[in-house]
Amino acid sequence: SIQKLIEMGHRNFLELGPGKVIAGLVAKIDKDAVVHSVEDLPSLEAAVEFIADDELVELTPKSIRLRKRHLTENDRKRAQRATAQ
Repeated sequence: SIQKLIEMGHRNFLELGPGKVIAGLVAKIDKDAVVHSVEDLPSLEAAVEFIADDELVELTPKSIRLRKRHLTENDRKRAQRATAQ
């Protein structure tokens, strides 16, 4: 849920398609969180800059997902140690 994501430290959200449903929900839960809306190609290009280096975007015919490159905390720590060496 959005509340869980905010508790985990996420402050940026990406809303795809027309409408402001997620923006409204996020604003009710946390006024400091930022929602980037993507409705067309120029706004999609601007949103690409918002994706962090440790995140991936999965595109399927029915959905678009943003997820961490390393899904578990242990995997993230292992990858961080590997890049530090």
